[in-house]
Amino acid sequence: MEKSSAVAILCSRQRLRPCSQTAWVRQIQKAIEWLKKYQPEPVILTSVGMITWDIVTASSSRAGLNIRVYLPAEDEIDFGRRASDVSEQFGLSVFRAEFAPVYAPAPAVSKAEVMQIRDQVIVDQADLLIPISINPRGSLQERLDIAEAAGRKVETSFAIDYPGERRRIGYSLDPQDLGPEIKSASSQFITHWTRATNSAWPGERLKDFYSDLLEADRYPRGAFETLCRILDSGLIMASVDHMPGKAPTVCFSSLSPVQLLPLIRYRARYRRMSFEPYGIGIRRRAAEREGIVPVVYCEDVNDSSIDLGERWRFQSIGTKGDWQLEKEHRFLGDFDLSKIAREDLRCFVRFPREAEMIRDRFGIETIPFLAKETATAGI
Repeated sequence: MEKSSAVAILCSRQRLRPCSQTAWVRQIQKAIEWLKKYQPEPVILTSVGMITWDIVTASSSRAGLNIRVYLPAEDEIDFGRRASDVSEQFGLSVFRAEFAPVYAPAPAVSKAEVMQIRDQVIVDQADLLIPISINPRGSLQERLDIAEAAGRKVETSFAIDYPGERRRIGYSLDPQDLGPEIKSASSQFITHWTRATNSAWPGERLKDFYSDLLEADRYPRGAFETLCRILDSGLIMASVDHMPGKAPTVCFSSLSPVQLLPLIRYRARYRRMSFEPYGIGIRRRAAEREGIVPVVYCEDVNDSSIDLGERWRFQSIGTKGDWQLEKEHRFLGDFDLSKIAREDLRCFVRFPREAEMIRDRFGIETIPFLAKETATAGI
């Protein structure tokens, strides 16, 4: 029986939030379609943890190709745990997927160095290298150059130019572009403001996230799509991010939409917006009745005088910024929107066409921030 060919599809780090029409995503799909007919039958060498590797893994699995997933790990126990998690997240077939560990050498090295070791192992193990979009000044280009100089087989027909400088995904809203409804919207609603995610939604498997991404002609986990998911499910899922004691909590704000405007900004550290103009508001009396409470601001949320079971309600004032400006409210656990009457709900979106879609689909009064579709205010 002829031995399988080990194939590595290589792509440098790319911009966040691609879709099926993004050039490097299209080229990966074309390479995989080509490999489905390749002889001898290929084994795709891949990994996870970066969107380019994730898409190779998800696409190869969807195409029914055999894959070998290289996983950086601390030890055998960590490797076993990671392999189980990746298999579940990506819905990998036990007949088509195998895993290989990449252990960091002693002494311990940084995460970035471990990723470099992982990439080198994949390149070294491949019989065929397929570059897609390679940074000419990056480490993958160096590895390709060395491989080609050594006479390694490289298929370049799917290669495209590297896009260069990454476009920032943040945007701002110009107050002059606001519509009259949003200007007059009062703070009678306590609002859960949502935003785009850079990966799967909470509780969603990566298999489903990448399945949608590979079929959508726009990024499928934007703030508008996230708001629609909340309305579809009737549930605002709690998060432990930045919460005292990792208590699962839903966050709200009692700011009016116009008061929120100065807080809508891009946070480079987290590669996302602090807030986006998409939210579901609950009339104050209904919110208070259902147990949504104002945050108690303090000097130190870890102060021993604060009961451990109540710390989810507390927030440190902050040193680099004043968190009190958000006028935050919280609810412990997931929040069930079905308990709120339709007339006590109000949605906020960025564009008028989105407001019309929410009204038609969910029957909830919806107010757009912008007066016109053409007022983009810098994306």
